[in-house]
Amino acid sequence: MTYDVAVLNKMIDNLTMNIKMFSAYSNVEHRLAEMVQERRNLAALVENDGVLDANQVRPDVMFYSATAGADTSWWG
Repeated sequence: MTYDVAVLNKMIDNLTMNIKMFSAYSNVEHRLAEMVQERRNLAALVENDGVLDANQVRPDVMFYSATAGADTSWWG
C-alpha cells in the first residue's frame, strides 16, 4: 500500500502542534509518548516514499482520510 507523502507530512505537522500543546499540561505523559511514537511512524513512512513496509505500522485511517480532505463527519 502507498500513502500520499504530502498528506503524511500534514499529519506530522498536526501531531507536532498537538505535542507542543499537550506539553503545557501535567499528567499527559502517556498521551505525549503515543503522539511522539505515531509521529515517528509517519516519518518512517515518509522516508520510505509513502510505501508501507511489512515492518511498519499503518497510519490511522480516519486521521489520514480527514487530513486528505475526506468528509469523516459520519464516522461518529
